[in-house]
Amino acid sequence: MTLEDLPAELRLQILLSFSDVADLQAVVHASPVFHRQYLLDRQNVFGRVLETTMAGTFVEAYAVHTSTRLAKLDGELSEEAIEQFLDKYRVLRSDPGAALRQCALDDLLGMAAYYRDVIQPLVEYYSALFLSKLDSTGSSPRARILSRTERVRFLRAFYRFQLYTNLFCSSGTLYALTQHFHDMYILTTLFDIYKPWEAEEIACVSIWVKARYQQAFEAIRWHVYRESPGHDHWEWRDAPPGVYPREGVAGVSPLSIAIADHQTDQLRLKGVHEKNPMLGGLKLFRQILETINFDELVQLMQETILWRRGYSLGQCLSSDAQIYRRFAAAESSEHDRAEIEKERMVFTGDEADAPPLAWVLLWREAYGNWFGEVVPPSLHDWGYIFWDELRLVETGAKDAVLRDRWPEDDDPRERPPRLLENLNIVS
Repeated sequence: MTLEDLPAELRLQILLSFSDVADLQAVVHASPVFHRQYLLDRQNVFGRVLETTMAGTFVEAYAVHTSTRLAKLDGELSEEAIEQFLDKYRVLRSDPGAALRQCALDDLLGMAAYYRDVIQPLVEYYSALFLSKLDSTGSSPRARILSRTERVRFLRAFYRFQLYTNLFCSSGTLYALTQHFHDMYILTTLFDIYKPWEAEEIACVSIWVKARYQQAFEAIRWHVYRESPGHDHWEWRDAPPGVYPREGVAGVSPLSIAIADHQTDQLRLKGVHEKNPMLGGLKLFRQILETINFDELVQLMQETILWRRGYSLGQCLSSDAQIYRRFAAAESSEHDRAEIEKERMVFTGDEADAPPLAWVLLWREAYGNWFGEVVPPSLHDWGYIFWDELRLVETGAKDAVLRDRWPEDDDPRERPPRLLENLNIVS
């Protein structure tokens, strides 16, 4: 007797028991019997296995999927559209099963394709990269496999970074950002949804993306500038600050404009790194990450990078933006109050919703609602926020956190009170 000879009810249970969509599809394609069984309840089976595959991040995947459609349909997203979307997102986060119930089969197939083509490869690439930095002793292959909690942290970080991109970096929204949105708005509408260590996960992704784009721009900028048909006919250095030739003038591409301007103004090129590539989100980023051939990289970036202005995630994650948010907010957030009240934060084990050990050590077991720029860059270099206790201990990375964290007399939590004192606002 084979598995195909089992009663239909048991064959259905076998299909539902798969923990990865790829394994489900392999069996369905290999067995005509299981294929017929699958087609009888395709949406239910595929949806439940996909939910298991995403290891607790299905809501994040659904939010990315629906916000992608929203950005395409509406172009420029208004404050009202963004806030309505985030209200629905909060509801889904409180009832994770609701997202699956709302999905049509086409939604599930689209989410699975994005996971397979974009999210999973990025998680595999960066987790392997950072594990190689952590593991200088050559441990067993099994030690290089992510735990479930580590995988959840990586998955949700990439999905949430893409959600930010969909809501605040769509091509139609970029100009609106400079007029209507600012760092405080993004911090209070989106980032306040997450716990501080979860926001730090997103910050890590932002830093990695920015660094890779910087490498790509540095690799091709002189080539693009020299090859631009109009570069001899436009006096870049004589142009006043903030003035750029429009697209099509003298045959100059937006990328050529941005790269040529790098010669005289680093800050404006910084805008290209952090803002414009986000129009393509992680899908474009994965293409650039995997493009090794120089000519192909030049072509890809010329075809996809747009010269636009807007707010960058780097700005939102700066210490200045986070200090300003505290001063300008009408009332303290839940996370701010926990910090002000010096709420104790202890490591209770590696659970997806609990602070990881590295975060607890960084903040000396007291609540801190800061992330991004305030964290020592040396910690971002190996993705400190993603690892379980066992891995930190076995690789010696726990000691690195203790060594590289800021001294007690330079704690970011003391910066707002000190600033108030310096301004003579507090006696």
